[in-house]
Amino acid sequence: MAYVVHFLPLQPGADWVDALERQEREQAQREREHGAGLADIVRPDWWRIASHTHRVLPEVELRRTQRGLTFVDRAHGLTLDVEEGEITLSLPYTRDEARAREALLLAQRIAAFIELETERIAIDAQLGEPFLGGEDLVARAAHCITSTRLALDRRRPEPRREDTGASRPRVL
Repeated sequence: MAYVVHFLPLQPGADWVDALERQEREQAQREREHGAGLADIVRPDWWRIASHTHRVLPEVELRRTQRGLTFVDRAHGLTLDVEEGEITLSLPYTRDEARAREALLLAQRIAAFIELETERIAIDAQLGEPFLGGEDLVARAAHCITSTRLALDRRRPEPRREDTGASRPRVL
């Protein structure tokens, strides 16, 4: 699970949920028509995104996938997937709010470039608003990331302990 930012082709007044659903339908249609083979097309704007991402995150790893390119920054946990018709930026859930803020600020730098390059709008699906909303958004998103991590930690079952029978009442 990750905190995901979607880049959507939004028209003024359009609902981002509708745009996301349309994008998912189009992606499924492309997969039905063309299969899951290695993407033959690596567009010039993808390489410009790759160059900018490398400037922001010098240690980023670039991987060619079946559907496009994936950028992975292990230091901050950021993952950027650039595919035909779909771009997503993912951040890990963490307990450390300062680390979440740092990753979010880096993600916003990448998102601003992608918006300019692709004319898509970065949408924070968790907060339901544009991702480039300033420092207030970073604070709220960091809180969402850390509180989600804590909630996920509470939901995990405790590790099973070996049953020695000592805690069970004896039946006579």
